[in-house]
Amino acid sequence: MKVKQQIINFYQILKELPDNEEYNVEGIRNRISMKADNLLFALDNKDNQGIDIDAEIFSFLSFVKGYDMPRFEDNYYLFTKEDLDREYKALGDIELLNGNELDC
Repeated sequence: MKVKQQIINFYQILKELPDNEEYNVEGIRNRISMKADNLLFALDNKDNQGIDIDAEIFSFLSFVKGYDMPRFEDNYYLFTKEDLDREYKALGDIELLNGNELDC
């Protein structure tokens, strides 16, 4: 699947989750986080091979990787949908980013 489609899928799935969800190590956020981590690993290998991948892609995927983190003071998540929206908007036009068409 192309990188841009995976990014869009991550965003859409996370955006649809309920607000005020309690931390769950076996939840959807955790699965998406692990998928983002795997994609980061694959893209890092491609980057090391000299394939041009824009930093915005790495930044968004790093955020998604950490999106499953709980807060210390309670059993809720550290990041919110507002944080997710901010990071997604920071990507800009995903069609213009180098690396968006890579299959991983």
